Amino acid sequence: ALISTEFAHTGTKSLRVNGAQGMIAEIDLQSEDYIINTWIHSTNWQNAKLVADLYVGSASSPIQTIELSASNAQVLKAGDWYLLSADISTGAYPTATRMKVYVKNSSPNSGTPIYADDFKCNPLESGAICTVGDNPNYTGVMKTVQEYFHNYGKN
Repeated sequence: ALISTEFAHTGTKSLRVNGAQGMIAEIDLQSEDYIINTWIHSTNWQNAKLVADLYVGSASSPIQTIELSASNAQVLKAGDWYLLSADISTGAYPTATRMKVYVKNSSPNSGTPIYADDFKCNPLESGAICTVGDNPNYTGVMKTVQEYFHNYGKN
């Protein structure tokens, strides 16, 4: 994965995922339920997947991999970007102590990358509010995702 200036959901850069995966975050599990999401540019958004690998302790191999694609994740469209969002429940894997979450290009040999921006993962019960810049106006005003879709969303 490479930092790219070709497209940006907010700011001036996004992550260009040519190969299989990019944008990895590792989380010590504190909850059973998490929400993960990221914005994917429309260029190749159908090949984007949100992935969560569950691990026990310091093991290098996951005990479970959960992959969510456009067909089984929540999808919202705003302009040229799609928000892929999914709830991840780790309750069925009580021995899991950490989770790696990332975005994956499910067709890395196609020659068409995916572009991801504004990745977020948090416990479902945390009540986190995500804000985004108010593109296309670039006034610097931050809005909640709900406000963003009300003003600019195209479902």
